[in-house]
Formats: sequence, structure tokens, C-alpha cells
Amino acid sequence: MTITERQDQHEHLDRLAAYSYRYRVAGRWRALRMAGTLLLAAAVPVLAFARPSWADQLAAVAALWLVLGRTALSWIERSSFLKAALMQEYYDTKLFGLPWNEALAGSEPRQVDIAADTAKLKNRSKLLQWYDVDLTGLPWPADVLLCQMQSSSWSRRDHEAYSALLIGSATIWTAAGLIYGFAADLSLQDFLVRLFLPSAPALLEAVELALAHHTHARDRRKVEDAATAAWRIYQRGDQVTTEIVRQVQDSAFQLRRDQPRVPRLFYSLRRTASSRATISAAAANRR
Repeated sequence: MTITERQDQHEHLDRLAAYSYRYRVAGRWRALRMAGTLLLAAAVPVLAFARPSWADQLAAVAALWLVLGRTALSWIERSSFLKAALMQEYYDTKLFGLPWNEALAGSEPRQVDIAADTAKLKNRSKLLQWYDVDLTGLPWPADVLLCQMQSSSWSRRDHEAYSALLIGSATIWTAAGLIYGFAADLSLQDFLVRLFLPSAPALLEAVELALAHHTHARDRRKVEDAATAAWRIYQRGDQVTTEIVRQVQDSAFQLRRDQPRVPRLFYSLRRTASSRATISAAAANRR
């Protein structure tokens, strides 16, 4: 039975549903942190101009949120995403027929946890045919390699696009603040207290995230290249060992475990185009 057929079986859909739910939980923590940061960046400058006497207190609130967002909330977010990454690795490992790398990932997720998470995800329609490249007639591990190539290239393209969006947004926001400061004839002190300090957490977050996404896209390309190199070995008629496929999967897991996160909405907006591009790439690789 092929990956295309197996992935829609009940046991694999349960694992996929569990990791999808875990990513949603982690995404909610991230959304909370980002919402607070963006709210402060947008609202505090307005309040500082409307109530100049509040400027110092508002700047203190912004600084406090910066510390909270980069300590407690960041830790909760990272912990939640690690659980999601482990669940995704378990799904891939079982679907691909690979041995579990306990030295790298620790113990396998417990079945009771998978069942509990699965029950919380009601709509599974978008989970069907998760790997949608054409695997017709491919033996193992060639089918696995094409799936790994699709996953890596999809992720790389999303991270590249999101990095560009963040840089563009930060540039526009900074330019707007400078223009407003000059137009309002603000002193340097007023500009720093009323505009820069309240916006600093959001700007710092945007710049750091943009760099992180750019770096991750570069590293994803390396995994994509490794999977492609293994595919070329298969095309030449040479043996692709389990160790080679497992090494590609290990590299993907290490990146997935520590990667910056692309927002779910951004992923959803790009999903159709990403699927079409990766399907076309897989078809080209099979020629």
C-alpha cells in the first residue's frame, strides 16, 4: 500500500489530527503574545498624544510587556511548539516506515495523549491527502523522498515569503513614525517616549523574526537539497539506504523543532499556490 493510500487511514489521520491540534494550541499562545505587542505599538502612541501626562506610564507598560513577552510567554510558546513538532515527527515516522530516533527526539508520544488531542480536532477535511504529490508506481524509499522534498520546499517558500512581508511591514511602520514625528515637530525626547518606545517591542519582534525566517529558509534549502541528492541516487539505480532517508528526516525534525512559526492564516492563504508549485516540482523531478 502506498503513502498516498495509507495517509488517509484512521490511525495516520489520528496522528495528523493530534499534531494539527497541538500546532493550533501553540499558535494561540503566539497569537496572544503578538496581539499584545501589536496593540501596544498601535494604541500607546495614540494615547500618549491624547493624554501626554500618561506618556511615562505607557512607556513603562510597553517595557513590561516586552519583558513578559520574551520570558514567560515565549517559554510557553516554545514548549507548546516542541510538543507539536514531536507529534508531527511521530506522524511522519510511522507514515514513512522509518525507525524512531529516540536519541534525537526522546520517547514516542503516548497513545493516550494522541487520542485526547485527536478528539479536540473536529474538522479533518483539510487533513486528507496531506502529501498530495504523485507517488504512483514509486517503491520505498523513493516515495518518502518525494514527500520529504515537498515538505522542505513548501516550508522554505513560506518562510522566505513571510520574512519579506515582515521586513516590508517594519520598514513601512518605521517610515510612518518618522514622517509623523517630523510633521508634528516632536522633540527627540517626545519622539522616543511617545512613538519609539511603545513601538519598539513590535519593531524588534518584526526584525528578529524576519532574520530568523530568512535563516530558517536557508537551512530548509539544505534539507531540500539533501532529499534531492538522495532522489538522484535512486534515479541512477543505486541503493538509497534507510540511514540516508533517516538523516534527511532527522535534519527536518531538528529544524521543525526550533523553527520560527509562520502564522496559520498566512499558511492558509498560500496553501493552494504552495500545493500547486510542489506538485509541479515533483512531476518535473520524476521525468
